[in-house]
Amino acid sequence: MRPNDELYIVRTADAEAAGTLTPEQQAELAARMEADPSFALAYKEYFHTISSLHDGGRRSQFKALLRDIHAEAKPNRKPFLERIIRFRPKYIRTAAVAASVALLTSAISVWTVRHNEPKSVVSKNLQLVRHEMERIKRAQADQQQQIEQIKEVADASAVPPPSQSNYSGTGFALSNDGYLVTNFHVVEGAENLQILTRSGKRFTASIVAYELKNDIALLKVDDKSFRFGKGELPYSFMPGKASLGASVYTLGFPQDEIVYNEGYIASRNGFEGDTNQYRLEVPAGPGQSGAPVVDAMGNIIGIIRSKDARTESTTYAVTSKTLLRLLRDVPKEKRPRLPQSNRMTGLSRQQQIDKLQDYTCMVQVYKK
Repeated sequence: MRPNDELYIVRTADAEAAGTLTPEQQAELAARMEADPSFALAYKEYFHTISSLHDGGRRSQFKALLRDIHAEAKPNRKPFLERIIRFRPKYIRTAAVAASVALLTSAISVWTVRHNEPKSVVSKNLQLVRHEMERIKRAQADQQQQIEQIKEVADASAVPPPSQSNYSGTGFALSNDGYLVTNFHVVEGAENLQILTRSGKRFTASIVAYELKNDIALLKVDDKSFRFGKGELPYSFMPGKASLGASVYTLGFPQDEIVYNEGYIASRNGFEGDTNQYRLEVPAGPGQSGAPVVDAMGNIIGIIRSKDARTESTTYAVTSKTLLRLLRDVPKEKRPRLPQSNRMTGLSRQQQIDKLQDYTCMVQVYKK
């Protein structure tokens, strides 16, 4: 590739991206690319970068964006600290592209102004342009990531709290598409149910099925696009009963933040010898009803139900076997698809807790 080819590439690629390349210039470009493969490769690299950013029409869109935002911000002005301006995803994307175009145009302008300088200076300037283009590429990638994060928040169908909840409990996921379980006494008589996820988002939920005797309620988030996490549930449900003395732990919401407690299975039967329960030596408080009970391998073995008021840490939990029996009686179209594998086996306790938090939520109950 000849020395002057680099200047020709920048000018021609910029003109083609802007749509100002004449038929004669197009013919000349085609001939040079066919005659010189190295030239063709260099040109395609420049043109790919420039064409992805250089869109003159987007400059006017950016100006229109500013006008639209200004127009929307005028009515009902509020004090600065109380006012939140939400950029629509289309505005954010346009602004990001327009900013990238401005950066690239500035770099090309500087380079073009100096094209008559000595070759050593031109070569140095061309290197600067290349570095600037790489920087723009990285900046655009960062902008795109930020856009996706903002869109995720903007598009989420989370709902604001109607008022202070009457009380709350804990729930945890049965499947990633919004099915969860808690105690029936937590949600009984609720006018409105909402769950609060680890990310701080709030969603309305409805009761799908329940079993009064064993105090189990199956809930479903109303938003069909809802997902607890990025993948399927990392834990599995134990089909039988865990062993006496097995080490267990739980995560729940006796406060506004999630709380960890650990202990062991003190009896394989619960209150007054109930075979559908365990008696645990695990501290628990109000708000932890419905919390998952997990063994050392990451299996869900039960659901916190109640606390023995006569002792400091004796807790009763409904067994996972009882939960699975209830789910078998739920109509197929309303039945959650339980996880088939356990990805928490072999992880440290801290790693298990970190994964479990994504699928454990606060259940807030509102009554009139």
